[in-house]
Amino acid sequence: MKKKPYLLMSIFIAILPFNIVRVILYKLVLKYKIENSKIGWLTILSINQLSIKDASIGSFNIFTGPFEVIMESSSAIGSFNYFRSGNWARNMKREGKLVLNKEALIVNQHYFDLFGTIIIGEKSIVAGVRSQFWTHGSMNSEVNITIGQECYIGSGVKFAAGTSIADFSLCALGSVVTKKFIVPNKLIGGVPAKEISSNVDWRKKWK
Repeated sequence: MKKKPYLLMSIFIAILPFNIVRVILYKLVLKYKIENSKIGWLTILSINQLSIKDASIGSFNIFTGPFEVIMESSSAIGSFNYFRSGNWARNMKREGKLVLNKEALIVNQHYFDLFGTIIIGEKSIVAGVRSQFWTHGSMNSEVNITIGQECYIGSGVKFAAGTSIADFSLCALGSVVTKKFIVPNKLIGGVPAKEISSNVDWRKKWK
């Protein structure tokens, strides 16, 4: 497991005024892999590794802890999001991972606990505000969270460790997801979340 970068160095880079300067220092000092991408002002990146190509991260985000971030082409993260794994994860020899597949989008003000791995599928959207993704605190051995391709996650949704949403699904406002949903094209909602409707295509209705 790689040694955690110095937080003070990450903060120093984050306050620099030009993207090109920040990117150069992230690559030279922290050895991040950045290609044709934008890192927003005052976004703190104090993580094990960043691999980003043809993608963007907005301003005022915090990434801290022993985990890796992978962003594929045309994926994006908005502003004021918090991505965290505690130092206790390092003591347990755990290294989490955040993966945004092509054209995946996380908008603003969401929380991601990266003790485990969180995958956001191709063209999926974590929309609204204040959704939470938790990959620890479960009695299950599996803690990873997977969002399928072309899913829409509404505001204030909470994901427990070891959960998943199948492709082309819509997760309603304020839902609490506590299990795996393996059938695609579902409207999922409630506390705890359950399948509300089948053969849902949120993409066509919103065009």
